[in-house]
Amino acid sequence: MRIVEVGDNTMYLGFPNMLGRNKNSLLNFLKSKVEARIQCWDGSVITQGGKEVLIKSVAQTLPSYAMSVFLLPMEVSKDIERSFLESTRGNNSSYIWRSIWESRYVLRAGLRWVIGSENDISILGQPWVGDDVNPYVLTDPMHLTNYPIANLFECNKREWDVEVVKDMFDSRDQGGILNTKIGGADIHDHLYWCKENLGIYSVRSVYRLLQFQKGLWNVQDNNSLWRKIW
Repeated sequence: MRIVEVGDNTMYLGFPNMLGRNKNSLLNFLKSKVEARIQCWDGSVITQGGKEVLIKSVAQTLPSYAMSVFLLPMEVSKDIERSFLESTRGNNSSYIWRSIWESRYVLRAGLRWVIGSENDISILGQPWVGDDVNPYVLTDPMHLTNYPIANLFECNKREWDVEVVKDMFDSRDQGGILNTKIGGADIHDHLYWCKENLGIYSVRSVYRLLQFQKGLWNVQDNNSLWRKIW
């Protein structure tokens, strides 16, 4: 009947025919599809409202279709739903998005990671180090790029491997890392706002942070008056 037998690396109904052990690399086609579909709208004459409709009706449908067949790895899901802090402004972005995007530097100053059960927070480029001034790792060992902080734990323990930390980082990072608390296995990795005791973002704490950064806030100021104002 002249039916051609296809190879293992072909697609059927939008899915790969064969899946090997490395699920993340094979299912990354979802991420590529979403990015390709969105990028093709950049130069087209589509209103902002039209783009929103397309994102909801098309881009979000692609992973939903795959999830009806496959159990997606967490890495694929996280890449598709990537954090606002890692986003780019884009070449033809709206004035509203540019305004929101510019606020990232304020969030970076107050957001911190709670190290929980996942242990997949990246060593580099994430605010997790126990340092009030700068929560980022400053030492830049290239071989740690894209590695999670779990690589700094002792084998089969939720404790810092002191020898590894001292061998790989400078004195500043050593102190910050070893002073960082590791949460219990029942706690999920999550971001919190370190400028409030409850860890919840507030306008008053952001205003106070901005004033402090400009040198206009005295830590000895009357806190009772500050609370009355807000």
